[in-house]
Formats: sequence, structure tokens, C-alpha cells
Amino acid sequence: MLIIAVLHHISSDEIGNYMKEFKRILKPDGTIIVMEPCICKNKPVSNWFMNLYDNGNYIRNEVGYLQLFRDNGYHTQVIDRFRKCFLYHELFFSASLKSIT
Repeated sequence: MLIIAVLHHISSDEIGNYMKEFKRILKPDGTIIVMEPCICKNKPVSNWFMNLYDNGNYIRNEVGYLQLFRDNGYHTQVIDRFRKCFLYHELFFSASLKSIT
């Protein structure tokens, strides 16, 4: 499953419904690949720019995105952190269901 620049448009309160649907359609050994704009510590100009020009009202920091998935039973792994267009920081990570053993 691929999620690109969607989660920052969804409030943390509403995310739970999405997480349930992800679990429903994801195969047991499946992986979700996520790429989202990310608020970065010590990057106030970039953070200001993203919050001003992006239509998403819920741009989170790295911990915030990963915790959304961890709180819903997923294992997460950061694949990359990168900057695009000079002022836009992105987080690229994977999430897979924790196995029950």
C-alpha cells in the first residue's frame, strides 16, 4: 500500500478510522509505504513555509507520524528524510503490522 501526502490532511482524532481500514485491506505480510511533509526541529523557515503554503492542516513531525502507526499496532521504519524544493522536508517510512507470537 502506498500513501503519499495524504495523512497531513487528516486530524489525529480521525486517523483511527483510517488505521482500521489499512489493517482490513493489508495482507498479513504487507507493508505500507508512506511519504509525508514533515516538521523538522531547527528548521523554522521551512516549517513556516510548509504551514503557510500547504493545504494540509496536520503536518506532523517525525515522531508524530510514526506514533500514529505505532499506537495502532504497526512496526515502523524510517527509510529516508529529505528536502525537496529547498524548503519542503519529507519523511519516507514504512509500516507493517506487528506479528502476534
